[in-house]
Amino acid sequence: MSSLHFPKNRITAAFIHLILSATLLALLISVVAFIWYPGALLFAGGAEQGLKIVIGVDMILGPMLTLVVYNIQKKRKELIRDLAIIGIFQFSCLFVGMSLVYDQRPLAVVYSGKDFYVLDQQQLDKHAIDITILETFEGSFPKVIFEKPPENEEDNAQYLVSKLPYFPLSFHSELWEIFPQDPAALEKHFKITDIENCFEVNLISYNQVGTACFRTSDLTFSNYK
Repeated sequence: MSSLHFPKNRITAAFIHLILSATLLALLISVVAFIWYPGALLFAGGAEQGLKIVIGVDMILGPMLTLVVYNIQKKRKELIRDLAIIGIFQFSCLFVGMSLVYDQRPLAVVYSGKDFYVLDQQQLDKHAIDITILETFEGSFPKVIFEKPPENEEDNAQYLVSKLPYFPLSFHSELWEIFPQDPAALEKHFKITDIENCFEVNLISYNQVGTACFRTSDLTFSNYK
């Protein structure tokens, strides 16, 4: 490789690095926003922390390091070494950030009691829920699941009591089933909004509480507040 193939100055080199980083970042965010944290789960699921690391390293730190160390007057091997070190450092930080986002991705969104709960692997383990039960539900992750209250009057009373805020949060995976599509069944649990044509629901994760628009037609959440 000839030195003529390198940019002539550090500003151009940093700009090229920025463009390449932005392209990579767009691909990573697409995976996060459309596959791991679809719709309102991007905000409700707490992906911001990991994405801040990814964006900070990819769009700021990486190009800035290139701006500092790049010098066309350096020997070719020295310049390649410096850029390689920056690349390894950047990809290492990206790996850590994306691993954090991946590990905390929602695996299930469960309607339990009167609210939807976003559950990642840590939350499933905390509540002793085997992830294999999610595989019985069709579709991709995260699975949107309905925890149907018991029909027996006595069992239902005990179930409702267990959902009071005075008791620790608990889930009953033996009551989990696919989401009902019948409007009459849905109206027992949700209040539909005429403007958004959706059900306004509480969406709760391990670190925050908000509301979202829930559409039962495709089991998606949007308009997180």
